[in-house]
Amino acid sequence: MVRCRMMFMIRLGSGDGTDVLSKHEPYQWAAGQIFAPGELSYHNGVTYLCKLAHVADSAHEPGIGAIWQSAFDLLAVGTPGAPAVFNVLIYLDSGTIKAVTPNGTILESGIAGVDDTDVFDAAAAGCPNNGSIGIGPGTYILEANKLFYLSDNSTTNPIYYAFGPAMEGKNCYVVGAGPGVTVLKMANNQHYSGHLAVLILNRTTGDMNNGFSSFTLANLTLDGNRANQETISAIDGPGLYLSGSVRTNEKILNVELKDSFGYGAYIGNNGSGPAKGIIISGIYAKNCYKSAICLDTTADVSISNSVIYDGSIGLEVLGNTDYATREYDNISITGVTFKRAGITIWCINGCVVSGCTMDITGAVVYSYGLQVHCSRNIDIVGCRFTANKTSQYVTYIDGGGYMQDGSYDQVKFRDCTFDGFQALKVFGSAVVEAYNCTFHAYTHSGTPGAAILLKEFDETISAVVYLYNCELIAGSPDTYLISGTNGGRVVLIGCYALTPGAFNVNIPVYAWECTGAGLAKWKSRWIAEVGYNTTPAGPSTISMNLDRTEHIAAGMPIKYWTTAGGWGYGVVTSITSNQLVFAGMPMSGNINVLFVGTSEMVRSIDYLIPGSYASSANNSLIQTLQKSFSIWQGPPARLVRISHRALLADSGTAPSVTASINGNPVGTDNSNTGLPVSTSWTHTAYGINGSYNSINLGDSIELGTTQGGSGDSTFLTVSLVFVLEK
Repeated sequence: MVRCRMMFMIRLGSGDGTDVLSKHEPYQWAAGQIFAPGELSYHNGVTYLCKLAHVADSAHEPGIGAIWQSAFDLLAVGTPGAPAVFNVLIYLDSGTIKAVTPNGTILESGIAGVDDTDVFDAAAAGCPNNGSIGIGPGTYILEANKLFYLSDNSTTNPIYYAFGPAMEGKNCYVVGAGPGVTVLKMANNQHYSGHLAVLILNRTTGDMNNGFSSFTLANLTLDGNRANQETISAIDGPGLYLSGSVRTNEKILNVELKDSFGYGAYIGNNGSGPAKGIIISGIYAKNCYKSAICLDTTADVSISNSVIYDGSIGLEVLGNTDYATREYDNISITGVTFKRAGITIWCINGCVVSGCTMDITGAVVYSYGLQVHCSRNIDIVGCRFTANKTSQYVTYIDGGGYMQDGSYDQVKFRDCTFDGFQALKVFGSAVVEAYNCTFHAYTHSGTPGAAILLKEFDETISAVVYLYNCELIAGSPDTYLISGTNGGRVVLIGCYALTPGAFNVNIPVYAWECTGAGLAKWKSRWIAEVGYNTTPAGPSTISMNLDRTEHIAAGMPIKYWTTAGGWGYGVVTSITSNQLVFAGMPMSGNINVLFVGTSEMVRSIDYLIPGSYASSANNSLIQTLQKSFSIWQGPPARLVRISHRALLADSGTAPSVTASINGNPVGTDNSNTGLPVSTSWTHTAYGINGSYNSINLGDSIELGTTQGGSGDSTFLTVSLVFVLEK
């Protein structure tokens, strides 16, 4: 019979450091061929391994015939770049395990399930640089019996590994017959104290030496046999797959990671800088004790189209504390589903997360949900994050609350949904922006959660949350829409809350053009200002870093929050390119936030007191001399400036005049008696008592004077300037 053949040129290592060329002729399948076990057949773009002696016919046609699986095992299906023929093939044959080369040379063989580790070692040794190892169907039991030191130029941090296909910088392609078809399983009792284990290790000796420039692991299952290993906490590295050294072009494709006693895949860096060019796709991970995937100081990474179940963390993306100054990490995470497993982004500069879903409801270990710690240039787009409705945090946006590693900058959420007991938790010095997002919180057994929570235990925080066109949803009327009592601030622009919720706030909350019953109390015309120095130049003077004279004019209201005084209000009296002066409550501490309002938010009331008014001290000039009363008929406001002048000055000592609200003196100058009256206008600068200057509908207004020296000053005019709170 005639065989139809395709010619391949395979470069094999000769063992002496040189390469030799040998010919191999895998058979192009055709009816009538005679096949023997161990032969390879190439058919319809797929490589098959013969396991049954037979004459080719339609029933045995690979991939098509009714009983083809009795005669062939399929190799290298659906894996980009998979070779048609492997430099080394590992397969099971009637209770025997073999590692063979394309020319039929048996590198090693033994009893399946007993000698598997020796055969895999022989395959790794026999595979040349830039070569490939194919692993046929079946379960292979591997022992972590080889010692490697991970740190300090191979003197510390020992780890024991089972299979090392790309050690010492070798480039290699390792592919199985498919997840669940080819299974590499850790033998019993391999991981325990003093004997930390990993199933596959790819490293180079020494901290700074280069590793591979091309490695692919594809189409198989890695099984850690967790139930038969010792669980050891807080150890980096052990698990199913560990890579390190300075390297590029690493691919993990269509791989199942299951039952790990440590990590699923730990993509490390050996402490010598980022590994670059990493593609991870088609991962199905379940029940990994640590994270299913850990990126440790990596760059130019793509993770996509994967599903991760049950882990303390599903995905860790870790960097170093130089993230604020190093180049972009350039990491993309797309289309990954997390179930009972969270996501951690730690000290990263440049990461996009898109189209992902996370649900930590029912997680068997405590999960932070989505945690972002001290990072920059993070964009999270079109994702849904869910936690239970009774206790869990959906997010843990940590700006160095308990471990200060640096600043936050450009951490943004777009078109995302956060649904759980506490929807968005932000603390430390984190600065977060959210656009077109939904935050849904709940109350459980009388304990309210929060849509937006600024808090971490009792520590003082400085976190800032900017929400643009976002929806806040309270699961019940007592659920907090916003909760924050010990520092930080929230800015809402164009947001909405259709149903009422509660507020637990002792921090600045600014809302502009917001709608819905839930945010009615926060409607405002204040606009956040930029370009100012946070340290005041004086009690009523702000140094400007930008020229804002075209945008801010004298007579416009301002609102500010300082670290020592809380909220303050004033009216601009002058502004230059580098300085703003206002009249109002005095500033103390640093300025956390500054707002400028519209001119319509400034109201003034003028009072004319006829005749002689200061022949004696009088705290009710309006009632006694005008024979009238004055009450406030507007929305909540603050008295920020008291001005007065007389037609005729006192011939002796000038009297002092002030204003009071509900009987409480507002002016603080001259021991709360006010400034002396003259025949020209006199204005308060910062002599305003912030505890008494608040005024609400129906509150009474009065004027008071001290006794003049001669008591002959006449015709007093007093002008009071108020700034509306909203």
